[in-house]
Amino acid sequence: MRTSDVTDYPLVSFTPYLREIERHPSYVAGLPRYPRNFSRDVFIAGILAMNSELLASQLEISAEHIGRKFDPATGEEPGKIHHEWPGVQINELPLLTTYNACDSTAFFLLAVEALTACDKKIGRRFLNQRRKEIDAAVEYLVRHLKDNLFYEFPPPGADRFALLVTYWKDSILPDAPAFQATRYPICYSLVHFQVSRAILAVAILINDRSLEQQSRTLFENGIRRFIRPEGFTVYEEPGHTLIQSSSDELHSLAYLPEEWLPRLPIENIRRRIQDLATSVGVACTPAKPAELLYDKYHGHVVWPFEQAFLHYASHKFGLTDLEHLTIRVLPFIQSGVEYFTVNPHVHAAGNDHQLWSVAAEAYFLSPSSLRHHHWL
Repeated sequence: MRTSDVTDYPLVSFTPYLREIERHPSYVAGLPRYPRNFSRDVFIAGILAMNSELLASQLEISAEHIGRKFDPATGEEPGKIHHEWPGVQINELPLLTTYNACDSTAFFLLAVEALTACDKKIGRRFLNQRRKEIDAAVEYLVRHLKDNLFYEFPPPGADRFALLVTYWKDSILPDAPAFQATRYPICYSLVHFQVSRAILAVAILINDRSLEQQSRTLFENGIRRFIRPEGFTVYEEPGHTLIQSSSDELHSLAYLPEEWLPRLPIENIRRRIQDLATSVGVACTPAKPAELLYDKYHGHVVWPFEQAFLHYASHKFGLTDLEHLTIRVLPFIQSGVEYFTVNPHVHAAGNDHQLWSVAAEAYFLSPSSLRHHHWL
């Protein structure tokens, strides 16, 4: 089934995920297991569905809780957007998950652009009223740049976070057959491209030529370092670089402007897609490396929300083989489940009702302007 074959599909509802946190309307990440507010999840859902209510409400609560100090216990830094509110303690460590995401700040800035694309008046009002928080978010991103790469590292006084990995694949590093602590500073290539696009978003919104040039430099450096003919770099940390096929490479393309197509090794990317192909879409990690992972949460499994971003990238860069793979998720998309395992059979796994999975349904099967309006 192709997305163009779907007509008169009813609008999905996000109302079951709506709560009130500190007198703010707020959406939770999933039911029943994630009844708290996760900035990244709601921003991604809002962008995929191009839903102004999701975007506007999350922008407000994220701006309200933006980091204002350095806190080694929560991961808080000035200008950093919260990961989970309220944060929780895990792994029997005296640390909280509150600010344990290095990509939520980039999504905060992307969400301002997305909201402006949905409703220019509301987006511009937020931009004007929350300019201080937007500037602080940019400063946080810039503070983590070194040699034109975005690096993740804990705040002063801490040597780690509560979470082992702090971008959306927040289980373990994808090449660790046994427990391996992340070594900082670490550069996740997907986050680097998200940050590059977030800085461009602000440049577009405030017409800032210096930020636009900075984003171009980051894109150029990221392509040169990570998306190479001989292989894709998943991450770089002190003493170790992982080069391995990964959905992160294809996901990164969603944030690259089309003008960068001539710089991409497209035929090599096409070949690497096959390492991730399954009967229900594109897996996070190739099957053989995933067999060694003690935590397979982001192993050889398929996440519906990511298929939407990969489908978007396939159209942007003419990767029809990638499009055909991503739409394999369509017969399963209405379940709203967190992810699918594929060996030996397709099996729904994880959380029963995930907000960004519902948003992927909106992207594929309901009117989402993202699919037809390539602002990203």
